[in-house]
Amino acid sequence: GNGLVIISVCIVKKLRQPSNYLVVSLAAADLSVAVAVMPFVTITDLVGGEWLFGKVFCNVFIAMDVMCCTASIMTLCIISVDR
Repeated sequence: GNGLVIISVCIVKKLRQPSNYLVVSLAAADLSVAVAVMPFVTITDLVGGEWLFGKVFCNVFIAMDVMCCTASIMTLCIISVDR
């Protein structure tokens, strides 16, 4: 769904409005959470909570998690101010 939102705003000229760019930003932030964070959380939960990806990637993962989730939350805040 997030990919379709991004594609539609990019393709349809009538949708290229400032408020829709905020929706695209939210879709991109949520898509980054779905791609960069959720697969590793799911695998970790499936194996009983044990981290299998190494100590270095654990730090990278935490940084990606905080960055992507914060981007999503902050975009929601900006959308609520805009509306």
